[in-house]
Amino acid sequence: MTYHFRCACDQEINLGCLIEEGNFIRGIQTITEFDCELACSKEGGCRYYTWYPGSDGFSQFCFLFTECMTLQDCPGCYKGSVDCNVPK
Repeated sequence: MTYHFRCACDQEINLGCLIEEGNFIRGIQTITEFDCELACSKEGGCRYYTWYPGSDGFSQFCFLFTECMTLQDCPGCYKGSVDCNVPK
């Protein structure tokens, strides 16, 4: 199987998607932000991710989202989108 992977869009540092009703897909352990981005690109319905490198009690953890309507402060985390056509 071949994946056509694009670099993440709408990237932010120190801000992450807030888990709200209906937007959270799942959380997984990933070693890098790129692994988190790749997991989102492979997950049906995933458009956004938030990756924690090891701060705030989440060590190398990736949260996958269908939507990211509200951002929250999360020092050291990374938020991105795999859908470059989403409105900002």
